[in-house]
Amino acid sequence: MMSHDGYHVSSSRLTLLALTIVLLSSVASAQDAGIDSPHIALRSSPKISSYAPAGATLPALEARPVRVDVNLVLVPVTVVDPMSRPVVDLPQQNFSLMEAGVPQQIRYFSHEDAPISVALVLDFSGSMSNKSEFVLQALEQFFQNANPDDDYYVIAVSDRPTLVADASQSTNTILAHLAAVEPHGMTALYDSIYLGVNKLRSSRYKRRAMVIVSDGGDNQSRYSLKEVKAMLAESDVLT
Repeated sequence: MMSHDGYHVSSSRLTLLALTIVLLSSVASAQDAGIDSPHIALRSSPKISSYAPAGATLPALEARPVRVDVNLVLVPVTVVDPMSRPVVDLPQQNFSLMEAGVPQQIRYFSHEDAPISVALVLDFSGSMSNKSEFVLQALEQFFQNANPDDDYYVIAVSDRPTLVADASQSTNTILAHLAAVEPHGMTALYDSIYLGVNKLRSSRYKRRAMVIVSDGGDNQSRYSLKEVKAMLAESDVLT
């Protein structure tokens, strides 16, 4: 299963588990001063003017920025044991969090297994011809351990990305579709990741994740690694 920085694939159980930690940020001064603060600019409106008495003059609206300090940060945490099985009974005392070497206070702590929307990017290029069986086995175990209400977008990677299944199909239907896919061609992995993120943007659940199964690098995509990294950084997709 893929972490925030890279994917690791095995045939053991693949399970998504989210432990949510909301912490109090005490180092707001460390934020980059060069980043523009969000603000709301007020504008004159004919609708507003209609409320003024006849002959009265409304004072000019002054555009003043509205500054908002964010004191709470949401930190999703996934915990598994050496066999990739989820660990769900850890208390708050087992967690600590540091920012720039400074301990941060954990204000709220909770764990949940709420439904999520998942993009499954599966390599079916020619180099996977003798490995596709293991991919299907791992995927079947993944479905068995996942929340039954999860949504899935399944993308097969080859010369170009192919949407094999969308969120409306059952896991059995997805597995049947994938069993009929023959590995072939090159590996357009970056294009497939790009498609997966686009699909998740319109997904049903706000919690979104992407799982990638591949045996190698990209050799066919139009998008570059830099472009894909930038897109992932701007999205709210856990990879």
